[in-house]
Amino acid sequence: MRANFKGKWLTIGMVTLIAAFVGLGWYPLRRDIQRLRAQIAQTQQSILGAEGKADDLTELDRTVKQIRQEIASTSKVIPEQGELANLIRELSTTMEASHLTDPSIATDATVLGANYATMPIRVSFKGKSADAFDFIRKIDHMSRLVQVTNLDFHGQNGEGLINAEMKLNTYFYTTQEGSR
Repeated sequence: MRANFKGKWLTIGMVTLIAAFVGLGWYPLRRDIQRLRAQIAQTQQSILGAEGKADDLTELDRTVKQIRQEIASTSKVIPEQGELANLIRELSTTMEASHLTDPSIATDATVLGANYATMPIRVSFKGKSADAFDFIRKIDHMSRLVQVTNLDFHGQNGEGLINAEMKLNTYFYTTQEGSR
Protein backbone atom coordinates (compact mmCIF):
# COMPACT_ATOMS: atom_id res chain seq x y z
CA MET A 1 0.00 0.00 0.00
CA ARG A 2 2.88 2.31 0.68
CA ALA A 3 4.17 1.98 -2.85
CA ASN A 4 0.76 2.89 -4.14
CA PHE A 5 0.64 5.91 -1.84
CA LYS A 6 4.06 7.11 -3.07
CA GLY A 7 3.04 6.60 -6.71
CA LYS A 8 -0.11 8.60 -6.16
CA TRP A 9 1.83 11.52 -4.66
CA LEU A 10 4.42 11.23 -7.38
CA THR A 11 1.72 11.38 -10.02
CA ILE A 12 0.05 14.37 -8.33
CA GLY A 13 3.43 16.09 -8.04
CA MET A 14 4.25 15.47 -11.69
CA VAL A 15 0.83 16.74 -12.86
CA THR A 16 1.24 19.81 -10.66
CA LEU A 17 4.72 20.51 -12.03
CA ILE A 18 3.55 20.04 -15.62
CA ALA A 19 0.53 22.32 -15.01
CA ALA A 20 2.78 24.94 -13.41
CA PHE A 21 5.24 24.70 -16.32
CA VAL A 22 2.47 25.07 -18.91
CA GLY A 23 0.51 27.74 -17.05
CA LEU A 24 3.39 29.84 -15.77
CA GLY A 25 6.10 29.32 -18.39
CA TRP A 26 5.26 27.78 -21.73
CA TYR A 27 1.85 29.37 -22.46
CA PRO A 28 2.84 32.98 -21.58
CA LEU A 29 6.05 32.63 -23.59
CA ARG A 30 4.07 31.26 -26.54
CA ARG A 31 1.74 34.28 -26.39
CA ASP A 32 4.74 36.64 -26.25
CA ILE A 33 6.33 34.91 -29.25
CA GLN A 34 3.09 35.24 -31.25
CA ARG A 35 2.82 38.94 -30.33
CA LEU A 36 6.46 39.55 -31.30
CA ARG A 37 5.95 37.73 -34.64
CA ALA A 38 2.94 39.95 -35.35
CA GLN A 39 5.03 43.07 -34.52
CA ILE A 40 7.82 41.85 -36.81
CA ALA A 41 5.35 41.33 -39.67
CA GLN A 42 3.84 44.79 -39.12
CA THR A 43 7.28 46.44 -39.01
CA GLN A 44 8.31 44.66 -42.21
CA GLN A 45 5.19 46.00 -43.93
CA SER A 46 5.98 49.51 -42.68
CA ILE A 47 9.53 49.25 -44.00
CA LEU A 48 8.31 48.03 -47.39
CA GLY A 49 5.81 50.89 -47.53
CA ALA A 50 8.47 53.45 -46.63
CA GLU A 51 10.86 52.41 -49.40
CA GLY A 52 8.99 54.56 -51.94
CA LYS A 53 9.05 57.48 -49.54
CA ALA A 54 12.79 57.15 -49.12
CA ASP A 55 13.16 57.35 -52.91
CA ASP A 56 10.97 60.47 -52.89
CA LEU A 57 13.13 62.01 -50.17
CA THR A 58 16.28 61.23 -52.14
CA GLU A 59 14.81 62.94 -55.22
CA LEU A 60 13.70 65.91 -53.10
CA ASP A 61 17.21 66.18 -51.67
CA ARG A 62 18.66 66.29 -55.21
CA THR A 63 16.16 68.96 -56.23
CA VAL A 64 16.92 71.11 -53.18
CA LYS A 65 20.66 70.85 -53.84
CA GLN A 66 20.13 71.84 -57.48
CA ILE A 67 18.00 74.84 -56.51
CA ARG A 68 20.58 75.95 -53.94
CA GLN A 69 23.33 75.74 -56.59
CA GLU A 70 21.22 77.80 -59.00
CA ILE A 71 20.53 80.41 -56.32
CA ALA A 72 24.22 80.59 -55.41
CA SER A 73 25.29 80.94 -59.04
CA THR A 74 22.78 83.63 -60.07
CA SER A 75 23.79 87.23 -60.33
CA LYS A 76 20.26 88.32 -59.43
CA VAL A 77 19.62 89.26 -55.83
CA ILE A 78 16.55 89.88 -53.75
CA PRO A 79 17.51 92.73 -51.43
CA GLU A 80 15.95 94.00 -48.27
CA GLN A 81 13.13 96.55 -48.35
CA GLY A 82 15.40 99.55 -47.71
CA GLU A 83 17.06 99.10 -51.09
CA LEU A 84 13.90 99.87 -53.11
CA ALA A 85 14.83 103.55 -53.46
CA ASN A 86 18.03 102.43 -55.20
CA LEU A 87 15.96 100.44 -57.70
CA ILE A 88 13.77 103.46 -58.51
CA ARG A 89 16.91 105.57 -59.03
CA GLU A 90 18.44 102.84 -61.18
CA LEU A 91 15.29 102.60 -63.34
CA SER A 92 15.22 106.38 -63.77
CA THR A 93 18.92 106.52 -64.67
CA THR A 94 18.52 103.63 -67.10
CA MET A 95 15.61 105.38 -68.85
CA GLU A 96 17.72 108.52 -69.24
CA ALA A 97 20.67 106.50 -70.56
CA SER A 98 18.34 104.84 -73.09
CA HIS A 99 17.24 108.33 -74.33
CA LEU A 100 13.61 107.87 -73.32
CA THR A 101 11.39 110.89 -72.62
CA ASP A 102 8.44 111.62 -70.36
CA PRO A 103 9.47 108.96 -67.84
CA SER A 104 7.05 108.01 -65.10
CA ILE A 105 7.67 105.49 -62.31
CA ALA A 106 5.04 104.60 -59.71
CA THR A 107 4.82 101.82 -57.16
CA ASP A 108 1.63 99.96 -56.26
CA ALA A 109 0.66 98.32 -52.99
CA THR A 110 3.14 95.75 -51.72
CA VAL A 111 1.96 92.14 -51.72
CA LEU A 112 3.32 90.30 -48.68
CA GLY A 113 4.43 86.65 -48.89
CA ALA A 114 5.82 84.29 -46.24
CA ASN A 115 9.44 85.56 -46.23
CA TYR A 116 9.36 88.04 -49.08
CA ALA A 117 7.18 90.76 -50.55
CA THR A 118 6.33 91.66 -54.14
CA MET A 119 6.52 95.32 -55.11
CA PRO A 120 4.59 96.09 -58.33
CA ILE A 121 6.00 99.03 -60.29
CA ARG A 122 4.39 100.89 -63.21
CA VAL A 123 6.74 102.51 -65.72
CA SER A 124 5.77 104.61 -68.72
CA PHE A 125 7.84 106.55 -71.27
CA LYS A 126 8.11 107.74 -74.86
CA GLY A 127 10.93 107.09 -77.26
CA LYS A 128 12.19 105.26 -80.31
CA SER A 129 11.42 101.54 -80.39
CA ALA A 130 15.13 100.67 -80.46
CA ASP A 131 15.67 102.77 -77.31
CA ALA A 132 12.68 101.11 -75.62
CA PHE A 133 14.08 97.65 -76.33
CA ASP A 134 17.50 98.81 -75.08
CA PHE A 135 15.81 99.84 -71.81
CA ILE A 136 14.10 96.41 -71.51
CA ARG A 137 17.43 94.66 -72.16
CA LYS A 138 19.04 96.75 -69.42
CA ILE A 139 16.25 95.84 -66.99
CA ASP A 140 16.95 92.18 -67.72
CA HIS A 141 20.62 92.69 -66.86
CA MET A 142 20.02 94.49 -63.54
CA SER A 143 21.65 92.96 -60.49
CA ARG A 144 18.36 92.51 -58.69
CA LEU A 145 15.42 90.37 -59.68
CA VAL A 146 12.98 92.41 -61.79
CA GLN A 147 10.19 90.67 -63.69
CA VAL A 148 8.33 92.35 -66.56
CA THR A 149 4.69 91.29 -66.14
CA ASN A 150 3.05 93.48 -68.77
CA LEU A 151 4.36 95.47 -71.74
CA ASP A 152 2.20 97.71 -73.91
CA PHE A 153 3.51 99.74 -76.89
CA HIS A 154 1.48 102.32 -78.83
CA GLY A 155 2.90 104.03 -81.91
CA GLN A 156 2.62 107.79 -82.32
CA ASN A 157 1.35 108.77 -85.75
CA GLY A 158 4.09 109.95 -88.08
CA GLU A 159 6.69 110.73 -85.42
CA GLY A 160 8.47 107.35 -85.31
CA LEU A 161 8.09 107.29 -81.55
CA ILE A 162 6.20 104.92 -79.28
CA ASN A 163 4.42 105.30 -75.99
CA ALA A 164 5.23 102.44 -73.65
CA GLU A 165 3.61 101.28 -70.46
CA MET A 166 5.19 98.51 -68.43
CA LYS A 167 4.31 96.69 -65.28
CA LEU A 168 7.23 95.25 -63.34
CA ASN A 169 7.50 93.18 -60.20
CA THR A 170 10.49 93.30 -57.92
CA TYR A 171 10.91 91.37 -54.73
CA PHE A 172 12.46 91.98 -51.36
CA TYR A 173 12.96 89.93 -48.23
CA THR A 174 10.88 90.67 -45.17
CA THR A 175 13.12 88.58 -42.87
CA GLN A 176 16.83 88.79 -42.18
CA GLU A 177 17.40 85.07 -42.83
CA GLY A 178 16.69 85.33 -46.56
CA SER A 179 18.68 88.38 -47.62
CA ARG A 180 22.07 87.98 -49.19
